[in-house]
Amino acid sequence: MKNRERKPGELSVMKTILPFAVVLALALFFRLYRIGSIPPSPSLDEVTIAYNARSLAETGRDEYGTRLPILLRAYDDYRPALYVYAVVPFVAALGMNTLAVRLPSALASVLAVLIVYLLADELFDPERYSIRIGGLRVTAGLLAALFLTISPWHIFISRLGNEVNLGLTLYLFGIYAWLRGVRPEHASVWTVVSAVAFALTFYTYQSFKVLTPVMIVGLVWSFRNDILKRRSTYIPACFIFFLVSLPIVLASLSPGALLRVTGTSAFADNPLYRETDRLWLAARTAHDPVGTLLYNPKITSLRIFTGNYLSHLNLKWLLTGGYHEDFKVPYLGLLYPWELLMALAGYIWVLRGEFSRKVKVTISVWVWSSPLAAAFATMAPHAMRTLTAAPAIDILAAVLCIGILRVLKSYSLRMTALFVLLCIAGGSAAVFGREYFTVFPRAASSDYLYALSRAMPYLIQHQKDYSKIVVSNRGPLSTAYMYYLYWDRYDPVRYIRQGGTRSGGFAETHTIGKFEFRPIIWQGETPSPTVLFAGDPRDFPAGVGEHSFTNLDGSTGIVLARKL
Repeated sequence: MKNRERKPGELSVMKTILPFAVVLALALFFRLYRIGSIPPSPSLDEVTIAYNARSLAETGRDEYGTRLPILLRAYDDYRPALYVYAVVPFVAALGMNTLAVRLPSALASVLAVLIVYLLADELFDPERYSIRIGGLRVTAGLLAALFLTISPWHIFISRLGNEVNLGLTLYLFGIYAWLRGVRPEHASVWTVVSAVAFALTFYTYQSFKVLTPVMIVGLVWSFRNDILKRRSTYIPACFIFFLVSLPIVLASLSPGALLRVTGTSAFADNPLYRETDRLWLAARTAHDPVGTLLYNPKITSLRIFTGNYLSHLNLKWLLTGGYHEDFKVPYLGLLYPWELLMALAGYIWVLRGEFSRKVKVTISVWVWSSPLAAAFATMAPHAMRTLTAAPAIDILAAVLCIGILRVLKSYSLRMTALFVLLCIAGGSAAVFGREYFTVFPRAASSDYLYALSRAMPYLIQHQKDYSKIVVSNRGPLSTAYMYYLYWDRYDPVRYIRQGGTRSGGFAETHTIGKFEFRPIIWQGETPSPTVLFAGDPRDFPAGVGEHSFTNLDGSTGIVLARKL
């Protein structure tokens, strides 16, 4: 029997399986070690996902009583609900806790490492872009997987019980399946798989409603000649893509979902409009054509979008951090400096090197489209909305490393260079791990409402001692009602029979048994020794309080008081 000819891009599994097993073990460690306790307590998103997953498992309805929702209304933010369904079996098996809600996200991120390993070697043929060291072969895919494994950006977000990790994994798999589908053999199967994966990203995280269509357009343009040659292969894939994505598209056009889009839009009630409107009217009155053009509302919208987009290219944001920044370990950035430097050099090399136009277009669309969704929204720059950039950066860094190592003809030089690279990467990962597992929980405990997560079980345990317990729903406690449902393990069947959640709006009053979630107006509250008030320290005058719960940094998070 003749030996099978190796196809372009095909992996030599036996010569990379051992080092990849090490990478995979490292990925599992960084994403699963103490995942139930770091971050230090469940976030407001995690408690609502966990409770709604339990509610769907036991009743088939969410907290509002909606049967099998496509969009999870949650705190009136109407997020795609696929991740909640992914959490359902974990909640059923492990109970309603932080481990159950975070584990699917962490496992999805480990799967993303595997897909990046395959995807990088699909883009950069390991027969050309690899080096051999003894009996092992190091490819761009192997190094890309290693870099993503230790990426601060990817590790941090992968340990959150959040839908973006599932979306990223599907997004990466969609790209990988597309590249496999370009090959003649089994093309129809892989193109359909790609279509399904891309369509499912719409059901995970809002940003993919922008990023996925842009990526698909880029792939279609890049591989247009292949598509024209095999039209019959792509027509069923197109049909399946639209069929799978149609329900979420229709649901996203509902009034509630559109209200959420308006609420997070960077263009809604932006103060820059008020300033430029005044200047625009003045310019028109003065018949100033330059001012009329510069301060036109459409130009203002472009300025807002451009400013938001470019904010994600800010080196200070990418590479450094303060003690307390979103999605960052204290004093560290989203990327290692060496990681970004190699990625930039790698991108220049890919653009100017002898790589195919398809690779250049695919990588370019992938990288430069990543900030697009975030540019339309508030809170820019935003690490979670631009997470798709992280794997692309690591792939570019990896292919540059392979290119450099291939230039070194001496075996000893290659070994020395690879050893130095691994030392730098390992040292960086060790510093990040130390800061993440020791400093971060203390610095971020207030963000994760650690004090509330300690106070709520105490209030539930002692509720028999009071006629009513009033919990503030202002400021950081705006979602306290969901923490009660979570920590009380409140029966979803009972909750829905009682009417469920009327609105997730932060100003809404919720009354559940003895618990009343509303603003505390201390001066106007009726004195009673049997009514207990729980709130943020700012809800009470100085010196008021019988008991308090602190965050890990020692700050007071929750104050308990009675008005006698």
